[in-house]
Amino acid sequence: MAHFFAHLALMVAHAFVTVPTTHDGLEQLLAQAHAAVARHPEALAPRLRRAALYRQHEEWELAALDLQAAINISGADDPVVMLGQAELHLAQGQAAEAVPVLLQLLTKDNMSLVAHDRLGRGYAQLKQWPNCIKHLNAVVQQHPEPGPQHYIALSDAHRSAEDLEKAMDVLTRARGKFGPLLPLEDRLAELESRVGRHAEAIERITQVMDDDPRKEFWLARRADLREAAGQLTLAHIDRLRALRRIDQQQIQNGQNEATERLRETLQDAIQKAKVPTDASHSELDSPSTQKGVGELGPQKPTE
Repeated sequence: MAHFFAHLALMVAHAFVTVPTTHDGLEQLLAQAHAAVARHPEALAPRLRRAALYRQHEEWELAALDLQAAINISGADDPVVMLGQAELHLAQGQAAEAVPVLLQLLTKDNMSLVAHDRLGRGYAQLKQWPNCIKHLNAVVQQHPEPGPQHYIALSDAHRSAEDLEKAMDVLTRARGKFGPLLPLEDRLAELESRVGRHAEAIERITQVMDDDPRKEFWLARRADLREAAGQLTLAHIDRLRALRRIDQQQIQNGQNEATERLRETLQDAIQKAKVPTDASHSELDSPSTQKGVGELGPQKPTE
């Protein structure tokens, strides 16, 4: 029994290991992992931990060496070692090598959930959408507490399979469970736009924008949706408003990388846009702008 819980703990730690985005943070974690391996060279957990760190930093050969050491310690059929091998293949875009290992992992005790999740990723790499959907749906069904990310992954698979209505249905279920989270609302608006429900998509993003202080990002998003709806003048206005907010925030708070990228994207779109001079009246009379000021967004000079 102790052996089982030790392996289960290793599986959880291995499956959900994360690495800080900063170089210093990675170096610190690697230093700790090196020390752990040096202290316990025959222990499985430090090898898997360091292999995961190497993998996430794309040090493929070093990760493979630690996994080989793990095989020597615990055997090639140890579930957590198999998972480590599969994840290394997936990280390198080698889904064809990962899938057979993960299919074997499905039969291992207490490993089916993580195996379904990784099989969903693997079949997505292979663009085998029916298989991808089957396994991601199993994750949602079997997980004791599926999170928004599980529903989003399943919805994205349906979207890739060109089943947009099903993709929206999955997100709508998630929205009913978790509320109007920003990633859910953004994806729902994109799908609504793609199926021609432009008014609904624009209204959804407008409501999101009303509740978010960083309105420049949602103004840019709504501009894209309005452009897709053929509302070129209103899209142009939203982009100009977004740029104005960015300029005001730069004066007050300085600039960050994400905002600078947004500025460049907006400027490029404005330069490329061809806004008909006679378009404004017809667009203002369109169904998606007939629900009042909310559809047009904030009317204050600063927005």
